[in-house]
Amino acid sequence: EKSRSKSKSRYKNVECHYCHKTGHIQRNCFMWKKENKGKKVNLVSNESMWIVDSGATLHVTPRKEFFTSYTSGDFGVLKMGNDGVSKVIGVGDVCL
Repeated sequence: EKSRSKSKSRYKNVECHYCHKTGHIQRNCFMWKKENKGKKVNLVSNESMWIVDSGATLHVTPRKEFFTSYTSGDFGVLKMGNDGVSKVIGVGDVCL
């Protein structure tokens, strides 16, 4: 119960990006959970397998050896489909 009250006070003045009410974030939003029930992200367990999505703005890989050209740097962060965030440390071309 202590952690629950801590989490409530943590988001007291935060506005949900989904329903625009204060007191919670989208991940904990009752309305978002209700409307997205049963919708899941597909994950690939084979690290060398690629799923080409022509509607995607970009593709990502943790495997530097897949790149045919590569530029290291700090390119910000990328929000993933599971709401996780990954730091982008390089960009380049991959031959599929």
